[in-house]
Amino acid sequence: MDENTEQKLLFESVITMGQSALKYSFIANSGAVVLIFGLISKAIGGYSGTELASPILAFSLGVLTALVATGLAYTAQCIFGIESIYKIKQIFKIDTFKLGDIAHVATAVFVVLSYILFAIGCYLTYFALK
Repeated sequence: MDENTEQKLLFESVITMGQSALKYSFIANSGAVVLIFGLISKAIGGYSGTELASPILAFSLGVLTALVATGLAYTAQCIFGIESIYKIKQIFKIDTFKLGDIAHVATAVFVVLSYILFAIGCYLTYFALK
């Protein structure tokens, strides 16, 4: 397999990984919206805002980290694409492959972080409504 074909396969795998991870992250954190509406209805029913602030913060941070992961996934795609199209590595002697790998790993870290924040939000919601 030549280097160009390998770059294309890598680029396609980054796209696929980023899209599927982000879809699941947004689905999980979209479920948090339903929980937030439940929290609001409970707040109207007598819960104080301080009990509900922590779960809402955790869910909000989960959505934010999913958005950051989206940006990083597309940044990784861009870096890999620019290298394969413009041959940056040969022209400027910059190893963009390492930059792409860093963006790729950072995407995965932020997706996992959004899952963790979702779980924390669920945990805090449980104890806020208990």
